[in-house]
Amino acid sequence: MDPHAFGGLFLILTALAGAEKPVSRVPPLGCRLEADRTHAAGAPVRVTFFLRNRSARAVSILDWQTPLEGLLGDIFQILPATGGEPLPYQGPMVKRRAPQSDEYVRISPKGEVSGSVDAAAAYDLTRPGRYTITFRGTLLDVVSGAAPRRAGRELRPATVSCNSLSIEITGR
Repeated sequence: MDPHAFGGLFLILTALAGAEKPVSRVPPLGCRLEADRTHAAGAPVRVTFFLRNRSARAVSILDWQTPLEGLLGDIFQILPATGGEPLPYQGPMVKRRAPQSDEYVRISPKGEVSGSVDAAAAYDLTRPGRYTITFRGTLLDVVSGAAPRRAGRELRPATVSCNSLSIEITGR
C-alpha cells in the first residue's frame, strides 16, 4: 500500500473513531430536514438539509458525510414505520485524503446553508409504505471562523440534532 494513502486512511479512521465525541465550545448549530410528504414508488425522494449558525461568529463545516457534499455515504437512518431494520445504504463509498480547505462550507453569523439529495438514489424506497428519515447527526469537523489552512490538523467533530421526516411511498 502506498504510504501516503495509508496516512490519509489513518487520518480518516482517527477522525471517524472520535466522531462520537462532540467538541465543546462549538457555536450553536441548528439543523432541519425538509421533504415532500408523499412520493411515488421509484421516483426521487428529494431531502433538503438546512444547517443554521445561531451564533454571532462565522463557522466552517467540513461538508463530508452531509447533504452539503451530496450523497456519498450512509448519512441517513431510514426506518419503515411498521418497524424492522433500517434500510441499508446502497450508494457510493468514497476514499478520502486529508480534508482540503475547499471542502469546508462557511456559515456566516446567524446564516444558513443547505443541500439537497435524492435519498432514493442510495436507499431502497421502492416499496409502498411510511418511512422515517433522520440525519445521522455527526459533523466531522467544525471550526470557528474560516476553514483551516493546514493539512492533517486534528478534526473537531460535533453532533447536531435534526428533526425526523415522515414520508409515504405510494404505488406507482
